[in-house]
Amino acid sequence: MAIITCPECGGTGELGTCGWCGGSGQPMDITTGETVECPRCHGNGIEPGACGWCYGSGQVDDGLEDDD
Repeated sequence: MAIITCPECGGTGELGTCGWCGGSGQPMDITTGETVECPRCHGNGIEPGACGWCYGSGQVDDGLEDDD
């Protein structure tokens, strides 16, 4: 078995694109029509929390048996 980059998060260890703002980091306030900092991701466009596949490590086991 070998350790490889997590295919789900690309090695970042994070969940991925924020579902609240679609990754823009600045959704539009529907009452004013102005863009605001996303309250969920705080403007960085990434969903807060750790990737569920690698638990935030960014690496996973390839699942293949070693040939010994």
